[in-house]
Amino acid sequence: MSNLYPKTHIDIFVVILSWDGERAALCNAITASSLAIADAGIECVDLTVGMSCGISALKECVHFALSTTTNRKTMDTNEYQIDLTKEEEKGCTDWTVLGYMAARDEITYLESNGHQGIEVTLEAARAIRRAVNRYLETRQ
Repeated sequence: MSNLYPKTHIDIFVVILSWDGERAALCNAITASSLAIADAGIECVDLTVGMSCGISALKECVHFALSTTTNRKTMDTNEYQIDLTKEEEKGCTDWTVLGYMAARDEITYLESNGHQGIEVTLEAARAIRRAVNRYLETRQ
C-alpha cells in the first residue's frame, strides 16, 4: 500500500456528536474512519469494524459488542450482547476494544483495560470475531 501513496500521511479527525458509552464511541470512530477512507477512494485491503467487549464486575456474564454505523439493534445470544449501552458499560470492570477486518481475519487495533489477564483478552477477541462472522453471515 505504501507504494501507492509514497511520502503521504493521512490524518483522520472524528467528531462524535452523540454517544451512548465510551467504548461505543471509540468503536464507532474506528468504523467511521475506515468507511471514510473507502469513501474517499483510497485503496483499502478491507474495512475495519470497531468492536468492544466488557466483562461484568461479578464475572458471571460476559457482554460483547459490535458497533457499526448501520446496525444499532441489540441482538442477544447465549453470552453475547451486541452494541453495549452506557448503562451496560457501567457494570463492566474490564473491557477490550478491537479493530477487526473480517474478510482478512485480522485484528488491527487492540486496547484492554482492567485486571483481566492476557488469556481473557484473547478469549474475548476470539468470541468477538465469532460474533462478527455470525453477524456477517446473516447479512449476505
